[in-house]
Amino acid sequence: MASSNLTKLQKYSAPALEKGLDILELLSLSDKELSLSQIAAGVGRSKNEIFRMMIVLEERQFISRAADDHYVLTDRLSVLGSNRSINNRIAEVAMPVLAELSEQVSLSCHLSVLDDDAVLVVAQAEATKGYSISVQVGHRSKVADSSARVCILTASQNTDATHSLSKLTEAPNPEFPGITELSAPVMGGQGDVVIAAITIPYMSAMISESDKESSKSHLLVAVELLQQRVKIYLPQL
Repeated sequence: MASSNLTKLQKYSAPALEKGLDILELLSLSDKELSLSQIAAGVGRSKNEIFRMMIVLEERQFISRAADDHYVLTDRLSVLGSNRSINNRIAEVAMPVLAELSEQVSLSCHLSVLDDDAVLVVAQAEATKGYSISVQVGHRSKVADSSARVCILTASQNTDATHSLSKLTEAPNPEFPGITELSAPVMGGQGDVVIAAITIPYMSAMISESDKESSKSHLLVAVELLQQRVKIYLPQL
């Protein structure tokens, strides 16, 4: 009879998984390609013990083999991790809202987050008709007075009247003359923390005052909808 003093980890151990993780950890720490013998010695197992595991890891593209039968870690783990980063998940939740907003205002729009000292664009929806200004996902701006940055910081300092027009920020783009940006903060988390901002960029000379006011109204509705989606899909924020 098995001892009742076994820890949960010991009781539910998975030797094959442990071998695979040991191999990946070893290769991640090595600054050079390793042979099968070197890997076996590094994880404290025989070549026969890890041979099948090496084949599986290579087939799943977690490791790759050079012509001299030496192995190296691929970037598959980092790709999998980045695909499910918090910014990627926020972007996934936001895309339907951004697409609808873009359709309503006939302008492109994008979602930005603060990333250290920069504003990072994590999602973007193109306008389906007419002319619009497109901002690439991954664009980083360190300009302190950009509309999105001012919007996020202002809302972070004052959480009163979160959904009012006073939370909107409309300012010229400091990097590209002639472009104005309309931004509104997106709140999330248990304490209504500012997690992002939705921005509608437009050419100042190509939008009427009535269209501008309409865009503000649609933007506030979009923010409200996104905040509801964040509470449902990302309650941990």
